[in-house]
Amino acid sequence: MHAPRHHLLITRFSWPHPSWDGKPKEEYENWLLERLSLFSEYTLKSLQNCYVKPTHWLILVNENHSSDFLASLTEMLNTYTGHWHIIPFPNLNLADTTKEFAKQFKYPSEILTTNLDADDLISSDFFAHFASLKFDQVKVKEGIGISYPGGSNYVPESKKFYLSTYPDNPFLTYAELVNDPSELKTVFFKMHTELLSFSPNELYLRSYYPMWSSVIHGGNLANNSLLETNRIELGNEDEIRKKFGIFQY
Repeated sequence: MHAPRHHLLITRFSWPHPSWDGKPKEEYENWLLERLSLFSEYTLKSLQNCYVKPTHWLILVNENHSSDFLASLTEMLNTYTGHWHIIPFPNLNLADTTKEFAKQFKYPSEILTTNLDADDLISSDFFAHFASLKFDQVKVKEGIGISYPGGSNYVPESKKFYLSTYPDNPFLTYAELVNDPSELKTVFFKMHTELLSFSPNELYLRSYYPMWSSVIHGGNLANNSLLETNRIELGNEDEIRKKFGIFQY
């Protein structure tokens, strides 16, 4: 009998970060408002557009948010037709927080964990491919790092998509067959730039269009460096926007 499979999508919306230490509260509050806007305009619409959804979507937040902020986030998430959970920071690291959530499942189970940033896009069939995968039992017990290498960068100002082929992208998945949640490594056991190198097994999924898109906006200075990699503009923008669920753009 095959073990049940649970696919956990994990989004660090406002996980505590040392970069905010000592900065004015107003600056952090303004960042949160921008984050909410980006989350609503891109990530939430993109995930709602997926015709197969993850088993659970975990949205990790700072435990010190105001009730007004949490109400706004909850109102947005109520438009999502899958299972979502706002999880306040519980003084655990990302992997241990995921393990704590996974205690509700029966074991042995196949647990897939996927990272999705709160300002990015995924294709409508991102999870459908995973639902049809049958893993080698030996390999999934060891752990499998999974990547869609083919993606894109999206620049809202110009409404253009650009080719980005990046196996070590931030949209990786880690698949594990475990007998207890304490055994889980999760997709956070290494930074995404190292995860595939340290995975016992690797799986690269072929696609015929971008399966993900990093949204390049002024609120993410790290993404600004991606502007230099925008060499080849992708055509069929309307079709790509439909794939990512941002029809009005």
